Amino acid sequence: GLASGHGMHRHKEAFLASLAGRKLWWVAPPHVESGTAGGRPSFPYKELTPEEGGWPCSWLLQEDLVPPGVLRCVQRPGEVMLLPAGWWHMTCS
Repeated sequence: GLASGHGMHRHKEAFLASLAGRKLWWVAPPHVESGTAGGRPSFPYKELTPEEGGWPCSWLLQEDLVPPGVLRCVQRPGEVMLLPAGWWHMTCS
């Protein structure tokens, strides 16, 4: 099946541990505004069909469309991710 993911959002500070597998994160500080829609960093994945990658993991297919200021990292088993309060983030597992 398709890779799973969670769309761009933010909340209070969080520590997230990975026990197995890898997770790809896109993160952006609270002040990132360029390339936004509704106040959040945006990417046109909602406009794509499932065959074109219409889910958060589609950012991998067209990284040139990722808004400026959005950073990417990979979390591996045994690693802990610290997300400061208010940071935008989304994942692809």
